[in-house]
Amino acid sequence: DHRDLHSFPTRRSSDLICFSGGFKNATSYFAPILGLDGDFSNTLHSKDGVLTGLVGGEMMFNTSKGEMLQTLQRIMKIAPENTIAIGDGANDLSMFQHASTRVAFCAKPILKEAANIIIEEKDLKLIIKKLVLLQHT
Repeated sequence: DHRDLHSFPTRRSSDLICFSGGFKNATSYFAPILGLDGDFSNTLHSKDGVLTGLVGGEMMFNTSKGEMLQTLQRIMKIAPENTIAIGDGANDLSMFQHASTRVAFCAKPILKEAANIIIEEKDLKLIIKKLVLLQHT
């Protein structure tokens, strides 16, 4: 259940941001449901209510997530040591370069190689459990 993310002990003093290679119509819909503080994704362009086939947006390139993460870290004065990145594919590698805690969640092998936490089961509670264990080591 996504609501379990809010039970993580530091949630009150942290921000939860979604970087998605998906589309704004999905991330903006789920942002309030998931309690996200922000969402960055791509846009499916339309004209007169019909999709044009054109795509644009903030997450178009393999470096986009890392660049956006660095921008937010700079604006919010957050060090990589205080950054947790969670991903599942190669497009998350650039983000992993700027986070000390890197979670591969049901991820492709290339991302697992860069992660320091690997979750194989589709259960968000396992992320919380691993992060809590990490805090106590």
